[in-house]
Amino acid sequence: MSNKQTKKNDVFTSVAVKYKPHQDAAPRVVAKGKQQLAEKIVDMAKSSGVPIVEDGLLAQLLYQLEVGNEIPEELYTPVAKILVFIYRVYKHRFTSSAVEVE
Repeated sequence: MSNKQTKKNDVFTSVAVKYKPHQDAAPRVVAKGKQQLAEKIVDMAKSSGVPIVEDGLLAQLLYQLEVGNEIPEELYTPVAKILVFIYRVYKHRFTSSAVEVE
């Protein structure tokens, strides 16, 4: 997740989330950063073909978590909506071991 810097005082924030449905109990934060580090996270995601979703509020909430931590239950729904969208758009990239979304 990332947010765009919209005002002069806004801080660009990126949070990378990883989820393996058959392995993980919940998605977890695997990287986070602000400003230049946030830009590097986005650049790495783009160069690796990782989908990027812009959601400023969710990025700010996820940024509060420590790297390696699972997301809390109160963020399951917004993160799940994004994961469903990604699986639908990019399902050709996922192997048969990935969750099928219909």
